[in-house]
Amino acid sequence: MITRQKASPIVDFSLLLFRLGCGLLLLLSHGWSNAVEAWNYVWKDQPWSFIDQLAAADYPFPVLLASGAAAICAVLPASIVLGFLTRICSGLILIVLVMALVAGSQLGAAGQEELILLYILAFGLLFLQGGGAFGIDSLFYRKKRSRQAL
Repeated sequence: MITRQKASPIVDFSLLLFRLGCGLLLLLSHGWSNAVEAWNYVWKDQPWSFIDQLAAADYPFPVLLASGAAAICAVLPASIVLGFLTRICSGLILIVLVMALVAGSQLGAAGQEELILLYILAFGLLFLQGGGAFGIDSLFYRKKRSRQAL
């Protein structure tokens, strides 16, 4: 059985700052605007250029893909900020980021590759390391550990 070794408080505090920074940056710079555009598309019948771009690149189900990517970029960073299901949320965000990297190269959207690669590295670290001791995940881990001690 693999057990997690207790990290130092400095490592846990560093993971907290890293988690807050990555989650808030993605949420505020991309997630919120995508969520607003998706909302306007669904409820106000306004055009959404992201769907047209996906359709032009011959992606199947462009509405579903665009809506899913918008939901993931809006909801999951908030979960990462709270430290709730950090590894699962980071893994899902990584999938969307890799799709964005591939789609960007197919659509000819130059200039975003470096930013996407930096996000991939950041959320890859959170996927591998987890959120640290200062998050909701650690509460579940503590409960599980205390039950095993009984």
